[in-house]
Amino acid sequence: MYIGKPSITILRHFLVGYQFARSELDLKLTKEDTDFYENLQPWIQRHFDVRTSNSWANIILRFTRDDKDALNGFSRDWMSVSSVIKV
Repeated sequence: MYIGKPSITILRHFLVGYQFARSELDLKLTKEDTDFYENLQPWIQRHFDVRTSNSWANIILRFTRDDKDALNGFSRDWMSVSSVIKV
């Protein structure tokens, strides 16, 4: 997947756009997509021990230096846990 530059914010916008496009085209999300969207926010909140209505991307940004660092950390952390929660 190419999102232009390393940015957690751009990744979030891409994922929201993907979900919206599928909805507009009346395409159901796959089980993997649904699992991802349902588990991502709760996992990020547990991982950073926060309770907030901020997006998962904003939560990560609060604990990293910048957008690029946030994306790198997300990629590393999410990939390590995704097999555990079957996403």
